[in-house]
Amino acid sequence: MQRVDLGCGVNKHRDCIGVDISASVNPDIVHDLNDKLPLEDDAVSFLLASRSLEYASDLHGVMREIYRVCKHKAIVCIVAPHAQAAIHIANPSIRSSFNEYTPYYLTPKKYHQEIVAAAQFSPEFIPREPIEVDFRLLRMEFFYFPLYLSPLYEPSERMSLMEVQMNMVDEILYHFVVVKQPITKEECRRLAAGRLEEPERIKERRLHDGMLTRQSAGNVIESAPDAQDDAEEKTAAEADEAARNKRKGTAGGSRAKTRPAAKQDGKAKPDAKPEPRARAKPAASKANKTMQIKMVEPKPELVRLPSRLVFMYSED
Repeated sequence: MQRVDLGCGVNKHRDCIGVDISASVNPDIVHDLNDKLPLEDDAVSFLLASRSLEYASDLHGVMREIYRVCKHKAIVCIVAPHAQAAIHIANPSIRSSFNEYTPYYLTPKKYHQEIVAAAQFSPEFIPREPIEVDFRLLRMEFFYFPLYLSPLYEPSERMSLMEVQMNMVDEILYHFVVVKQPITKEECRRLAAGRLEEPERIKERRLHDGMLTRQSAGNVIESAPDAQDDAEEKTAAEADEAARNKRKGTAGGSRAKTRPAAKQDGKAKPDAKPEPRARAKPAASKANKTMQIKMVEPKPELVRLPSRLVFMYSED
């Protein structure tokens, strides 16, 4: 069985037949991906298309060709720019768009519910169009721009923001399994939970994004109190203490009439007021002023995989 890197560029994936339109990168096959692939039916067990399919003028036609050359249960890995990023929208060479809804248009409608159950989102309307391919989504992973790598954002919050916010996601990674014969949900579950190949560049990016996230997690936003804040706190505490002592003196005056005067050295002296106790400054007040946001570094595995959706198929 063959392994194919479609649009390989200069860094062809290991043990793959490199296919590229440019002869200058020395591919194994010089080919325009908009044309019919020069491969036999059911001959490919693994196909990688990393940052190449966005240049296809007819994405449906290219996906039909990929489906034709792949055997049943072949793995297809696609890396593409996310459609809601201005930097990619502005690129005049990009012809095809990719986002979190793309898998709905590569999978028969009767299997859409499995995507909805895993990803917790679905299009408001999916046209009932005949589909000639069956790519079942196994994994989908988002790679964010640095601003959204902060651990302040939970993965679920990022997913919600993606519905309304531009320029969050830079790239998107999909893993599909090609289905040409009946396949059980257990088989899909095992494939989704297993180790799936991906480009070396993606591994490097994940490590880089992880380092950025850990650096963000180490930041603490502080607002240190200045001298004026301390003076105001002291004045407020003294006023509070004076009011408290006044209330104590008023209450004690009525009881002093019935008590004998205290004697010292044979002379009568009025009851001495107790020395006021120093009031401790509330610790919480200081803490609230010096610390507004405290970010806790997430666990390494959450840093490494902040936004991966693994599709665990239901039993029904």
